[in-house]
Amino acid sequence: MKIAKEVVDSIQLERVHRSPGYPTAGKTRSIAAKFAFFKDRETVRRQWEQLNGTNLNVFDMSGFE
Repeated sequence: MKIAKEVVDSIQLERVHRSPGYPTAGKTRSIAAKFAFFKDRETVRRQWEQLNGTNLNVFDMSGFE
């Protein structure tokens, strides 16, 4: 992602959970993160298009609370 290091360092998360189960070799583990501030969430969400072709994805799960 192309977010400045200062911005990344300032992002605050309330909770972060790894997906259940054991890691599979060669695959990354999913996480679910709750941002402390809407502004931080939107900063990350706006960068999702730059993740095409990588092993990272961003999904909005705000409706699942």
